Amino acid sequence: MTQPSLSRAITALEKELGVQLFHRTYQGATLTPIGEKLLPHFETILAETKIIDTILAEEQAQDISATLRISASAIMSNNLLPDTIHSFKQIYPNIEIDIREEYEIDILDALENNKS
Repeated sequence: MTQPSLSRAITALEKELGVQLFHRTYQGATLTPIGEKLLPHFETILAETKIIDTILAEEQAQDISATLRISASAIMSNNLLPDTIHSFKQIYPNIEIDIREEYEIDILDALENNKS
């Protein structure tokens, strides 16, 4: 969000609430006493909104089905990918994962030449 957009959003919120949340000066802005009282509640609302967004994204992810192909070195596929894939499958259970162990040079060649 750009600074002008943020300023407009805060001004609109202040207008809707009927209170001034910030003291504005050329050096910046500080919370007013009512702004300080409301800040923890705004933080709670923001946290709850993020939880709702996550729940909705996970719900929508349930409907996605596809195949994800991953080329990785043996070290990556054995050490780094298992935890990542487990977490990924929790969110996207309908996506099949095809892991191919390859040498790094072959992976780079495939990427450079747009091969799957």
